[in-house]
Amino acid sequence: MKKVFFLLVAGLITTAHLTAQNKGERYFHISQSLNTLLMKPENEGYKIGVGVGIGVGFDYFHSKRQFIHLGISSDIGAGSIFAKRESQRFESFCLYLSNNHRIERFSIGYGFSFTKNLWEYEKWIRAKGYFTGLPYRITEVDVKKSHEAFGLIFLTNIQLIKFLNIGLVYRPTFYRLNMTDKKITYEHLLSVNCVLKIRMKNKIIEPI
Repeated sequence: MKKVFFLLVAGLITTAHLTAQNKGERYFHISQSLNTLLMKPENEGYKIGVGVGIGVGFDYFHSKRQFIHLGISSDIGAGSIFAKRESQRFESFCLYLSNNHRIERFSIGYGFSFTKNLWEYEKWIRAKGYFTGLPYRITEVDVKKSHEAFGLIFLTNIQLIKFLNIGLVYRPTFYRLNMTDKKITYEHLLSVNCVLKIRMKNKIIEPI
C-alpha cells in the first residue's frame, strides 16, 4: 500500500511539474464546482445556499508566467427546511476577467466580476385530493428576487496531472444595481473547482 501511495505522489509530481509557458499560448477551460452562496435579496436578510456549478473559459499567456483568463459560470444552490415546508433556491450567473500568475504547477489570479443573482423562496401546505385521496402541494408563498452586482474574483489552482486541475474560487461582490435598499452590500460565492484545461493550437485542440 505504501509503494502504491509513493508511486502515485511521484506520478503527480512528475506530470504536474511545469515551468513557464510560451507567450501567446491559448487554453480552453471546462469546470465543475461545489459551492456555497451568500446572498442578500432586496429587503431581506442574508440567505445561505449550497450547490453545484459549471463554467467555461479561455486563457491567453501574455508573458511566460502570466495569463489573462476570461470566463463565465453558472451556479445553483438550495436551502430547505422540510419540517416547515419551506424551500429556497439560489442561482448565480457570472462573467469575469482575471490576471493570473503561474508558479510551477500553481496559479494564482485576481480580477473583476459581474454577477446576476436570483433568490426564490417558497412555502407550501399539503392537502389530499377530494376524489382521489392522493396528497398534493398548495403553494402559499412564492417570492422571487433578482439583482446584478459588481465585484472581484480570486482564483487559485494546482495541476494534478497533464490536463486536470483543482482549485478554489472566492468571488465577493459589493455594488448592486437597481436596488431600493442598500446598493453597497457584501455577498459572495466560495467554490471548490475541478478544471479540465485544454491547449488550443492552430485550429487543433489538444490536452496540455
